[in-house]
Amino acid sequence: ATVIVLTAVGCSNQQHQTQREQANQKWNGARADVLYSLASDQYKSGNFDKSRQTVDDALKLNADNAQIRILSAKLCIEQGQLERAQKELETVLENEPGNAEAEYLTGVIFQRWQQPQQAFDAYSRASEKAPAELAYILARAEMLVQMERAPDAQYTTTGCVLSGSTLAYWSTKRSSGKLTAPANVALALCAGADFVTSARGFMFALGCIQSLHCN
Repeated sequence: ATVIVLTAVGCSNQQHQTQREQANQKWNGARADVLYSLASDQYKSGNFDKSRQTVDDALKLNADNAQIRILSAKLCIEQGQLERAQKELETVLENEPGNAEAEYLTGVIFQRWQQPQQAFDAYSRASEKAPAELAYILARAEMLVQMERAPDAQYTTTGCVLSGSTLAYWSTKRSSGKLTAPANVALALCAGADFVTSARGFMFALGCIQSLHCN
C-alpha cells in the first residue's frame, strides 16, 4: 500500500511540473511576441542597435520563433554580419522548410557575397514557395541578367501582370487591378507590362467609391 501511495504522489508531482513548464512556455511565448513587435518597430524606424537588443531578449524567451529569427537575420544583413544572418536563416529553414522569406533573404546574402548562381537558386526557391511575391520574381530575374542570361530573365518577367496582390501570366502584357499608387504602376511596368489601365484612383478623386454612386 505504501508503494502505491508513493507512486501516485510521484505521478501527481510530475504532472504538476509538466503543467508548470507548459504554462511558463506559453507565458514566455507571449512575452517574446510583444518584444518582437517592439523590435520590428525599432527596425522600421532605423534604430538597429535597440532592435538588436530587443531581438536578443525575445530569442532568450522563444528561440524557435521563426519571425524573430528572420528579423534577427535582417538586422545582421543591415549591419554587415552576413555569416550570422546565414546561420539564423538556416535555423529557420530547418524548422520551417517552406518559409519563402528565409529563402529570399538567403539570396540577398549570396548576392552580397557576389555569388549570383547561389543567389539565383535561393530566389528561385523563394519564388516557388511564394509565387505571388513580385519581389522574389524580380530578384530572380536580376540574377539572370547578372549571369548574362538576359533572354531567360525576359522570359521570366514577360507577360507578368500585377493585379492586386496576385500575379498572372497572360499572352497580352496589360496591367490593371487596383493600381492607384505610382509605385505599383512602376512595379507592373518592371514586371513586363506594356501599358497600365487604372480607374480606381480617379474614382477615389471624384468620390464615387465613398459615396457609392457615380458622378
